[in-house]
Amino acid sequence: MVVVCSPDTVLYRGLLLAGFNKRRQEKSSRETNLDRFTSEFGSHPKVYAQIAYDLQTTKLSEVREGLKFDLDNFLMGIYFLKCYPTNAQQESRFCCCKKTAAKWAWHYAEKIQAMKKEKV
Repeated sequence: MVVVCSPDTVLYRGLLLAGFNKRRQEKSSRETNLDRFTSEFGSHPKVYAQIAYDLQTTKLSEVREGLKFDLDNFLMGIYFLKCYPTNAQQESRFCCCKKTAAKWAWHYAEKIQAMKKEKV
């Protein structure tokens, strides 16, 4: 089953993970929220919505095999690729244990890297 994420959903979930609750997001302009998102994750939510879709629909077996798509874990992986934090930093940032942080960061890093065959 493909989980289709709109750019707005990616924006909202990413900002929640970054510490901006629903109320704070609603009080801010879209431009401010986009600035906050790109500051945390590096690119526009449209980019990540497309990557999420591509990961789930590719024909490449090394990408599809074992892929367990979850938007929050995907964004944790994106954050890892942008900032390259330590496991302890990921743990505190995303309120999960070091093992979980490392697992999902590397899971998505490897899957995105494998897409290179199809996208580059």
